[in-house]
Amino acid sequence: MALTIFGALVSACAVPITSDPASIFTFLGISRFVMGVGVGGVYPLTATIAAESSSDGNRGRMTSLVFSMQGVAYLTAPCIAMMFIAICGPGSVMKIGDDPTGDGWAWRLTLAFGAVPGILLIPFRASETKDAGPSTRAEGTSQELGELSVLPDVTLPSPPKLSWKEGIMEAWNLKAEEGGVSGKGKMLGTAGGWFLFDFTFYGNNLFQASVLRYVFDSNNDSSLQSVTGDLDQDLCKQMAIIALIALPGYYFAVALTDYFGRRAVQLQGFFMMTIIYACLGIFYEELLESPTWLLTLYGLSFFFSNFGPNSTTFIVAAESYPQEVRSTMHGFSASTGMIGAALGSALFTPLISCYSCSAMDPVAFMMIICSCVAAAGFLVTYFFVMDCRGAMVESPRGKGNVKGYGTLVDEEVSDKKIIADMEQQLQPGRQPKV
Repeated sequence: MALTIFGALVSACAVPITSDPASIFTFLGISRFVMGVGVGGVYPLTATIAAESSSDGNRGRMTSLVFSMQGVAYLTAPCIAMMFIAICGPGSVMKIGDDPTGDGWAWRLTLAFGAVPGILLIPFRASETKDAGPSTRAEGTSQELGELSVLPDVTLPSPPKLSWKEGIMEAWNLKAEEGGVSGKGKMLGTAGGWFLFDFTFYGNNLFQASVLRYVFDSNNDSSLQSVTGDLDQDLCKQMAIIALIALPGYYFAVALTDYFGRRAVQLQGFFMMTIIYACLGIFYEELLESPTWLLTLYGLSFFFSNFGPNSTTFIVAAESYPQEVRSTMHGFSASTGMIGAALGSALFTPLISCYSCSAMDPVAFMMIICSCVAAAGFLVTYFFVMDCRGAMVESPRGKGNVKGYGTLVDEEVSDKKIIADMEQQLQPGRQPKV
């Protein structure tokens, strides 16, 4: 969290680091990288704590509720930008020629505002955090645990501490039991599905302006012209509208993930993304004549992203692995997703401006690519993602490693077994293990 706060604040102080004014973007790249390292640590810990602190019946709801704050942030970000632009004026990033165009207070304050949530959390995170591992989730056995709580010397063993490299290798070697998915399959399901989703999600965010300018262009005969002001030139307002359409998707996931299961929600999300992107690509020219339908379909692509893999990848990666490697593998899966985001962004930018790459409009061509990638995500989910409702993958309590583990176990049964073992240790004449 400290790195996240530091990176956000430093990025707001960006200056050229050479005589070339454009080197300010190098400064921004470095400072945002530092922030990304912080976010990359907070992300898996947040998912793991949310999952391990929840009961079987509401784990999906609580974890997806935590993640839904991303949707709130997507809506808040353009609103914060609009607020600072209204206060400070737009300004540009740098001086153009001899004409100073502003010091850029609007974008600097917008970037600095990214540190505010972390700063507000400092009083809460400064207090000691208790272990939220499986040993605290003894539902249905509170009476038995209460009877044993009078014995202060009897403790449950802590999971072994593994480096991130050891964690990845342990997860890789997990064996499939009783028709389950092996460690290699789980990694393909959690990391591969995240990679494919982020490829489409962040690539679409990158060229969102290219789509929205057709929707809100004042030269179009569109019923959306009645939205007042210079909306056709205001990307912040356009992004806020898309965020409003997409935001309910998070809360559909919150409400229905535990009911339908993570795997089913992720499958339907990828399926609907495949259909919507295909429609946007195939009928793009026709949709340009009907901006209302273009906006609706484009907004629905984000809605089903959120009511689908954008929420479930966060949950599945937190549930699919034993406790000893859970946060490590969640971070590994998320970072693989960011690789997909980087590749999607790098690929979309040149293709969107390459009119000779395809006979189709570049935007339509990219929508077809997104449809194919979403279809691949559907297949990866179908074959390699488990539904962990009602159970989490745990290793046997007290073991020193996780090789060969990976069986879904019922938490209440495992907790009762622990209690029985402890009672056996406490028989007269036996010294309890400490």
